[in-house]
Amino acid sequence: MERGNQLNILITAEQYPPILSGVATVVFELANALSKQGHVVTIVTKKIQGRDLSAYPDIKIVEFDIQGNFGSYYRGETEEYIDFVLNSDADVIINECVQTWNSDLLFPYLDQIRAAKILHSHGFSLLNFRSRNPWANLKAKFYYRSLKKYLKKYNRVLILSNNGSELPYFEKHQFTNYEILPNGVPEQLIASAPKTIGDTLYLLSISNYFPMKNQEFVLRAYYQSGATVKMIFIGAAELHGYLTQLKALKQLLDHEYGWRDVEFLYGLSRDETEDYLKGATLFLHGSKLESFSIVVLEAMATGTPFVCTDVGVVKTFVGGTIVYNESEMAQAITTLLSDRGQYAKYSQLGIEQVTMQYNWKKIALKLQSTLNSVR
Repeated sequence: MERGNQLNILITAEQYPPILSGVATVVFELANALSKQGHVVTIVTKKIQGRDLSAYPDIKIVEFDIQGNFGSYYRGETEEYIDFVLNSDADVIINECVQTWNSDLLFPYLDQIRAAKILHSHGFSLLNFRSRNPWANLKAKFYYRSLKKYLKKYNRVLILSNNGSELPYFEKHQFTNYEILPNGVPEQLIASAPKTIGDTLYLLSISNYFPMKNQEFVLRAYYQSGATVKMIFIGAAELHGYLTQLKALKQLLDHEYGWRDVEFLYGLSRDETEDYLKGATLFLHGSKLESFSIVVLEAMATGTPFVCTDVGVVKTFVGGTIVYNESEMAQAITTLLSDRGQYAKYSQLGIEQVTMQYNWKKIALKLQSTLNSVR
């Protein structure tokens, strides 16, 4: 890239590796892609223990010790964070997500930020789903009333799909300054050939152990299917003792259906998780709320057919089947394990769709076009 086209890009994100989450993965991939295009990229994120800054030599990382969440209040180095952004020499600032401190704290100061401003939304979750926290629901009511005035201060808003949860809100408030920027997968994860059902079989579900991810749905469906192959769950974090609840549920299901080989794994590395995904026979996902599931994309990339609840944009994915209850997932498991033709078809279609639409290299080129248009 010619020096005159090089941009100083500041990305603010609550989550960044080594945190294992969909948003952290997206920010990591986009930051690396922008850096490879010749831009100078700085990530502003939450300070956490165990982050090795030297592990990201091409990206500058600035951490702030900020606590709290949308359902409580933000505290810690909030003033320091705001001052840092206001005094930044960035050409472009990208705020990742709403309902997070990295964006919410800056909303009142958007007029003072000299850089071109992009909001990268990952869904307006509390518009469509009530939290268990009553305060969060009450706060969301007032939050979305005022959000429209802040959206207009951005040069561009990016959303994940043309089925995004933001669109009804945009239409209601006649907001049109947005573009689609989907999630993706790294090219090296995309399989070169479709899978076939082999001798070593196991079913796989990857999500943090959160009630919203609904692994109990998958676990019940697995037992109902009568499948005798192993079931593996992988998660990088736990909330509300949910993993303990799942293990207790397994014992109850063993008593009802007979013992099954189920393994719950926790705290695996990214590479270890990808290895499990590459070797899986089927990928099962029972989430209640997603905007654009990266893990389902990654399953398709590896040629692993998925069985998934109707969440987010998965209806547009062609590498598997959508289900609406546990019995449908159980039947889909049985069908795909026995129908080699349908299995191979889903595997091939998934790889092709990811290759054509959802790889980070192509997505980064689209983001570059957006950056050019707002400068």
